[in-house]
Amino acid sequence: MSRMARGRRVWSVRFRDGGRQRTIYIGGDNQPELLKRARSLLMQFREEASWPREIARYAKAASTLALIARRLTGR
Repeated sequence: MSRMARGRRVWSVRFRDGGRQRTIYIGGDNQPELLKRARSLLMQFREEASWPREIARYAKAASTLALIARRLTGR
């Protein structure tokens, strides 16, 4: 999230800590490497958050394939 502060654009991240919403200041547009690294880290966190759903889908697919294999082999 960006906003103007003292005539320049600054970036921050909002997140929930328990029931509270918090904001962390990341940096200004004059710190492109820091902003790039922060975006990359946030993307990694978002990807990791989807792992449980992906694992559940893979487990369901494996279960379905095992059922089909048992039916095909007559077991």
